[in-house]
This record gives sequence, C-alpha cells and structure tokens, in this order.
Amino acid sequence: MRLLYLILLFSTLPHLAVASGMPARKVTIATATMQEIYDAYDSIAESKNSSSRDFYAQSAGVITDVIAKQGSLVKKGDIILKINGPLAEAQYQSAAKTLERNKILLAKKIIADAAFENAKTSFENARKIYENMVIIAPFDGKIGVIGYEVGDQVNIGNYLVSITSGDKAEFLVTLPEKLINIVTDNTKVQIWHDGNYHDGVKISAISSYISKESGGFTVKIISDTNNNKITHNSFTKIKFFLDIHDALTIPEKSVMKNDIGNFVFFVSDDNIVKQTYVTLGYRLDGKIEVISGLKEGDKVILEGLTNVYDGSTVEITN
Repeated sequence: MRLLYLILLFSTLPHLAVASGMPARKVTIATATMQEIYDAYDSIAESKNSSSRDFYAQSAGVITDVIAKQGSLVKKGDIILKINGPLAEAQYQSAAKTLERNKILLAKKIIADAAFENAKTSFENARKIYENMVIIAPFDGKIGVIGYEVGDQVNIGNYLVSITSGDKAEFLVTLPEKLINIVTDNTKVQIWHDGNYHDGVKISAISSYISKESGGFTVKIISDTNNNKITHNSFTKIKFFLDIHDALTIPEKSVMKNDIGNFVFFVSDDNIVKQTYVTLGYRLDGKIEVISGLKEGDKVILEGLTNVYDGSTVEITN
C-alpha cells in the first residue's frame, strides 16, 4: 500500500509543480529543419598533369646544383638541376671546341673526313651526356617534387624532378572495394588546396578492377583548370560526397542516449516538454539527420536540459 502511494506521489510531481506556481525551467530551442546532407569520404590522391614531364637519371653521379625550388615557376630553357655539373660542362665545351676546330681544318683539307666524323661523334656523345646531366626546363611551368639535394648520389633510373604547365591537372586515387558500387561518374568531389576544399574537379574514369596489392580500385579525377596551384607528383586530399539528399536535421548536442536508445526533448505549442526516441542518420557540421521520431518544425531543447523531464513546463528564451 505504501509502495502504491509513493508511485502515485512521484507520478503527480510534475503536475504539482505546475499547480504550485513553481517557475518554469528556462530553455533554448532549435527547430528541426530540412537541409541537404551527405556521407563524406576523404582520401589521398596523387597529382598528375596532362602537360607534364618527369625527369629520371640517365647516368649515375652526384647532384652538384639544384637551381630551381619545389613549387617555383620556371621559363623554357632554365636550368633546373645538375648532375656532375662541372665535369659534364667541361667535356661538352671541350668537344664543341674540337668539332669547331676540325671544321676549319677539314675546310683547309688539313684533316681527312674520318677525323672530322670522329670529332662530330665525340661532340654528339658529349652533348647527350650534358643533356642527361643538366636538366633544363622544356617549357614554361611549375617545378614539382624534387627528389634529391646537392651532394646526393643518384643512379640510373632514379626520379629527379618534374615540371608541369598550367594545363588541367589529373589525380589518381585508390578507393576501398566497399565503394565500387557507390562511387559513380556523377559523384561530387572536391579537392583540398590553400587550406580548404574547392570545387572545379570531377570524376573522369573509374576502374572496375580490384587491385590485389591495395584491395581497392582506382578513380581518375580531372580539374577544370590547374593554374599551377597543384604541384605535379604531389599528394592532396580529395573529398567524395556520397548519398546526397535532403533530410530533417537537428543539432547534435540536442540528442541524448539511454539504455533504450537516442532521444530528444521537444516543446509543444503549450510549452509542455515531450520526450521522444529518434532514429539517426548522417552527421554534418554539428547537425545530425533524423530519420524518424520528429517532423519538420518541431522545437527540440538545446540548452537547459537539466531537470527537464517529460511533461514539465518550460519557458523558451530564444
């Protein structure tokens, strides 16, 4: 009997509080609104360029000069770096002088044609060595990743440097297999540069092949324009926007959780608090998708949740 009395007492406390004239709890609310929401997937992509050139060591040697800097702009004909620079230049200049002298001697018939041809061959070999040792910009552009510093030893085939023009950039990214039926040609993407994500890129090709090495598939992305903002052979972040749709959203901090599930307190038109359980979806910038449990326009309590309960009366302060 006493137990029944206590149950009845506590069940009527909210109504007694209202009847006794106790001040209503002050709260701030947020309105459930419709907005575009999506699932985001961030990945790392390698930058490529349709008008670029990678240089690899054609001869072994030591880096003697690095004239250009990574990310700097150069003109056609500018020297970027040198391998065994003094030796290569000396051999080239010596062969050039010998060829010029032999031209004069041949004209005067002092030497035979064979001697001139030997000098010509020596010059061509020295010129080829010089071109391999002294990397020169083939066009105006931006220096990409530089692989070595002065004093470093390089071997044949080692990557040295890249240069790219201001044409459209390309990006290659590997995505996990779970996304192969989700990412399409029409999937929205953004690229990270200058401290933020930007539009101006789109998917141009999607591989259907799952790599055994990476366990993923390759997506090729192109930009509308590069304008030398992205360094060739560098890495940058790409954001994929998945499942974009309009959804009912509320602030994340209005959601609470107990053993039953996620719930919110919302305020009716007569300022009475109602507790309702909600099914949640994607999160985005402090907002969370409500799949069920609320409707557009519902007023959820954002601040002042202490001592608020189902059936209590509140005063909205915002």
